[in-house]
Amino acid sequence: MALIVLEPGYEDNNSHHVNVNQQLIKACEQASLTLRILASHSLDLPTKIDELIPDTVISFFNTPCYTNNLKPLDCAQEQMLANKFCTELQQAQNEGLISSSDNLLMHTFYSFHILGLAIWLNKTKCGFKGKILLCAMFYPGRLKIEHQSELDYFKLYTRYRLAFNMLSSVKNDNQVMLATSCKRFVEAYKQCTNLNFKLHPAINFVEPIAVLDDAKAVKHVILYFGSVKRDKGLTWLVDILPELLAEFSDIAFFIHFNEQSPGARNFLSFKTQLEDLSDKFPHLSVCFSAMSQLEYESELAKSHALVLMYDPTIYSNKTSGLLWDAVRYPHINLFCSNNSWVEREYLELGGQPITFEYGNTKAFKQCLAVWNQNENVTFVANNYTGAISQSFADWCLSLVR
Repeated sequence: MALIVLEPGYEDNNSHHVNVNQQLIKACEQASLTLRILASHSLDLPTKIDELIPDTVISFFNTPCYTNNLKPLDCAQEQMLANKFCTELQQAQNEGLISSSDNLLMHTFYSFHILGLAIWLNKTKCGFKGKILLCAMFYPGRLKIEHQSELDYFKLYTRYRLAFNMLSSVKNDNQVMLATSCKRFVEAYKQCTNLNFKLHPAINFVEPIAVLDDAKAVKHVILYFGSVKRDKGLTWLVDILPELLAEFSDIAFFIHFNEQSPGARNFLSFKTQLEDLSDKFPHLSVCFSAMSQLEYESELAKSHALVLMYDPTIYSNKTSGLLWDAVRYPHINLFCSNNSWVEREYLELGGQPITFEYGNTKAFKQCLAVWNQNENVTFVANNYTGAISQSFADWCLSLVR
């Protein structure tokens, strides 16, 4: 018996997939459990980075994970990708990559993956006997909408409801376990599917490995961290950065612009701008390469504040692993766009976010100026914080062994 991780979204070495799979690999090694990770066919195995991709990872799936910028697909595309995923699951079974007694884990998926999984289980006629743990990462939409602009939420709702209802109709008793990443999504999935979803730990959680520096003379603020995406406010940040640097010379700013992130190719001109600004303003530090876990943790540990300039039209119901990472360091103040998932989640976790209107430079600078004069950390961990601040890998293994 082995644990098989279905990972069509594992396409490169610069996303949450690397962190999650590293933790699963370590946990399975400690538990002497065979692990096999079926990744995207586009994952380039020869280009290993610090052995992040061991022999247990196999480039396999041609079915994509990330499509249409999180928007619902039309019915024909949804069905086509579901059938493709089903065919590839059958291929994996035929090639011996999945056996009937193995357990399956899928932690990053969309509705068409669930539909494809259901079709495959139906075709095997109960030939697959293992457990299946599904950890839903994305918002499943909702039935009731108030404006035409929210129609995509209704479409998502119908896609996920159909997929999970079919899965429920073909699974064996106690075979499928369902979970999701935050309180809001637990309720959303229950309302969508009428199935029981549990709360799972933060998918990227690791114990803090950096030492807090309480003797920081200069305030450190992280302006950008993680994968390079337009909807994380990168364009707005680069536009206002010169005036931020000129007006707040007493703050040490940090930006992580990872050139290896797939999205970086859409912002090639930004590297030159950031290099020029860091040369002109010594209180700006920019990292252009992938960071090790220790480097990442150290940057969080020494920082007084984290800024998440996320576009709320995209991040109204989209999670942020960076927020969950920052919560592990309760001395960090959080700046974020209002009306975003980040704002709501941080409040649920026991924090008081410093919010501003997305795209409103004046409002953001006012928030930063007030905080700079009167820093006041207001984060008090609660039971919810404790529930998500556990090892995701250990939690998974406790259910599928």
